[in-house]
Amino acid sequence: MSNTLLITAVGRRVYVIEELVAAARPDDIILVTDRDVTAPAMSVAGALPVVAPPQGGVDEWLLDLCQRMSVDAVLSLHDYEAVAITRLAAKMAKTGTIFIGPDETAAITLIDKIGLARHLEATAPDLAVSTWPAMAISEQSASGYVLKDRFGSASSGLTTATTSLEAADLAKARNATAAWHPHGGTAPTELVAQPMLAGTEYNVDLFIGNDGSLAGHCVKRKRAMRGGETDSAEVLVHGVEALAEAAYRAIHGLRITGNVDVDILECNDGRLAVIDVNPRFGGGYAFSALAGYGAARGVWSLARSEPIAEHFGPTRELIASKYVATKEVTAIQHGQLVRA
Repeated sequence: MSNTLLITAVGRRVYVIEELVAAARPDDIILVTDRDVTAPAMSVAGALPVVAPPQGGVDEWLLDLCQRMSVDAVLSLHDYEAVAITRLAAKMAKTGTIFIGPDETAAITLIDKIGLARHLEATAPDLAVSTWPAMAISEQSASGYVLKDRFGSASSGLTTATTSLEAADLAKARNATAAWHPHGGTAPTELVAQPMLAGTEYNVDLFIGNDGSLAGHCVKRKRAMRGGETDSAEVLVHGVEALAEAAYRAIHGLRITGNVDVDILECNDGRLAVIDVNPRFGGGYAFSALAGYGAARGVWSLARSEPIAEHFGPTRELIASKYVATKEVTAIQHGQLVRA
């Protein structure tokens, strides 16, 4: 029996689509969507590209696509879009389509830097990082501050400030352009402030089954960052239990299925601090996949409503770095594009 998997907002995540293609059965169908038909992941061999509408009307379009193409499961690679899809999950389920990812509460909590901090303070206070609206900060921090967009993605708005938030730092919050907001519409970008912490940064992939259990993990020590994504990393196999356990505790009480991307700082004083959680495949997955972490097989198990019969983990340690490559846009040239 064949199954159909739809991955939305695929963008540049070629490695995610390639892994899902490799894990598919011969009769399975993989649909990939993006608003930009020239997005590199729209032209991965073995995946059928579907152009998404540029703006309004996405909800009805997605529901119609799922029904028309008999989609078994939807997976989103974009934080904002995932929030919108969670609000369609009940309607999709009526026609047999499941959403692999967070529910609406988890999606909004995790995209909100203050929401994540409050969640951790309530469920795992030892992992929380103090987070406040930047405009409300009046005291000094000996280590300085990190400023971020409250609802930002891919490190948008990330900057640092000295021991006290100067007028120029706060002006950035007042004069910022409009930003996405989870409750609809746009508003001036709201910056949040966190004390600057020193230490070693790790990225942890978790795979969560339908029952909320941990079906696997992959821990990486970051070596370099570029454009908000891990650019170089070391995949670790041994001595990672504390980091994996901290990542799993960070999502306690939140309903999520599939892959979860967690950034953790091992502070110089030995404390572990969770600095970001993305309930999706993140940029660090490229290293996990190279090391044998089997999350793509887990996605297909969820799509088929099959039990996850193995523990996904890396099969080897490695050090790897990303590089720039060019993808020919076969979606246009070879007439593969499905027009909704």
